[in-house]
Amino acid sequence: TNVIDVRDVVQGLIAILKKGKPNNHYLLSGSNFTFQEQNKIISQVLEVSPPKRVLPSFFFDFIYPLLLFFENRSKKGPKLTSDNLHSSFQFRYFNNHKAKEQLNWQPQITFDQTIKDINNWMKNELK
Repeated sequence: TNVIDVRDVVQGLIAILKKGKPNNHYLLSGSNFTFQEQNKIISQVLEVSPPKRVLPSFFFDFIYPLLLFFENRSKKGPKLTSDNLHSSFQFRYFNNHKAKEQLNWQPQITFDQTIKDINNWMKNELK
């Protein structure tokens, strides 16, 4: 999946307002990571162990219809939806080349810095 710091998105939106061409679309994306890579970075920043197990992809064909079945019959709605599961098994690559070229914009804040900043904010604000 793709992650980007909201502060970089704000800078991208400002660049669109100043330099963007009418009726153009810009993808303000950051870094492309697998969930395993994201978990590793988050674990390193927080100095905790990463998840020990990851659901193997061959389970998807079995679990997805089962989850969909229960989701459609649930009155309350499950915490993990079939859409969540489906998304977690998809590989998507996001390219921000157009925004970089036409807007002279580029994300500045790394994913690990975002996690550090969130962690520091939570420690200070949620005492």
